[in-house]
Amino acid sequence: MSHNKNKVLRRRLAGSYLSSLLSITLVLLMMGAVLMLVLGTGSIEGYLKENVRMTLVLKQGTPAREAVALQRSLEDKEYVKSTSYVSVQQGTEEMARLLGEDFLESFEESPVPSSIEVAIKAEWMSRDKLEQIARELSRDPMVEEVSCPVNMLDSLGDAIRRWAFVLLAVMLLMLFISVVLISSTVRLSIYSNRFSIRTMELVGAPESFIARPYVGRAAGQGLLAALIASGLLFLILKLVEKGFPQIFEIFGLELVGLCAGILAVCGALLCVVCARSVTRRLVRMDQNELYG
Repeated sequence: MSHNKNKVLRRRLAGSYLSSLLSITLVLLMMGAVLMLVLGTGSIEGYLKENVRMTLVLKQGTPAREAVALQRSLEDKEYVKSTSYVSVQQGTEEMARLLGEDFLESFEESPVPSSIEVAIKAEWMSRDKLEQIARELSRDPMVEEVSCPVNMLDSLGDAIRRWAFVLLAVMLLMLFISVVLISSTVRLSIYSNRFSIRTMELVGAPESFIARPYVGRAAGQGLLAALIASGLLFLILKLVEKGFPQIFEIFGLELVGLCAGILAVCGALLCVVCARSVTRRLVRMDQNELYG
């Protein structure tokens, strides 16, 4: 009979521990996702800016060999991340897809010029620098026109600033929710042992001695939950990578590691603080409140 009771008690304790661990893990996972977005705002901004391209429209009749030579010379410039050459044939095919094949019937030869798409490095993506680059590139005798997306860049900057403000607000909200939920979870876990705590108090155990095992267990639980949450976060990124291969260009492994470290510290610290607070309250609780 006693063996069965102990077995049931162990099952209840294990179920309580797993339930508490799951709750803390989910909270830290959500917190980690928002944290990664907040810390990766600069990387997101850089990625978006580098995908805003400057277009060099070449003069009609520019030989492909000379255009490719110009493209290679551009790749040596300090502000250029990458380039791509769009031949007359490629440009014509793209225009035909957009406007239909009929638009070519009135022309003896394709009116679409060749061009070079230039991706500028993120640190050079400001209005003054882009305008300076555009003036420099327009001096080349093969270049007919330089399309510089300055207005798009300004709109992108405004959008990123609004995005960062929203993320900061969400981050603060998630931090508050994390504190409340983890506190409640740890409180429920320790409250179930209130009679054991009172027994230790009655035999003269000091408060620090009573709190030590609960604080240690809470710290371990917080670290384990943070480890699981970090693993899930990395798994989510790997799944996203299948549809968006550039995801680890934006959120590098260093950033993932930093988020994992912050989650470990936050998880352990919050659990320890909550466990210490709850244990102190139970030790000082009136005997009648134990049955409340």
